[in-house]
Order: sequence, then structure tokens, then C-alpha cells
Amino acid sequence: MTRKEVAERMGSDDSTVYRMENGKSLTLPNLIHLCQALDCTMEELIPDAFKHLASRSNKGISMMPTETLTLLSAVLSAEQQHREVA
Repeated sequence: MTRKEVAERMGSDDSTVYRMENGKSLTLPNLIHLCQALDCTMEELIPDAFKHLASRSNKGISMMPTETLTLLSAVLSAEQQHREVA
């Protein structure tokens, strides 16, 4: 699937997807739209996101920006709460 196709499924544009690929625009709404576009859960998406972000630096996940780790933690917590309510 191309960046443009993902963007169309997200109801966004390809520049948003590009920024997400580069660790920018990783907001909760964008991640939710990405999951919907890819027909996956946050649990399925987040491990791949960790691998992708960690691979961008040989220093690994411990050197990821605090904001990124905080966002990913919030997403996992929101997913857990959603499962508990459902």
C-alpha cells in the first residue's frame, strides 16, 4: 500500500503519513486513524512502531524521545481501558 493510499484511508494527506513515518505527528487521533486504515488494533500497531522507532537509532528504545514513549504508553493505556469497557 502506498503512502497516498494509507492517507486516503485515514482521511488525511500523504504529508501527514510522511510525518508519522518520521516520528512526527504521532498523535493519538492519527494513530487511531492509522489503525482503522490498516484494519489493525493498537496492540498490533504499537510493537511495530517501537521496532521502527528503535531501528532509527542504534541506541535503541531507551534513547527515544520522552514524548514518543509517553504517547505510546498513553495509547496502550487507552486500548486497555477500551477492552475493559467492552
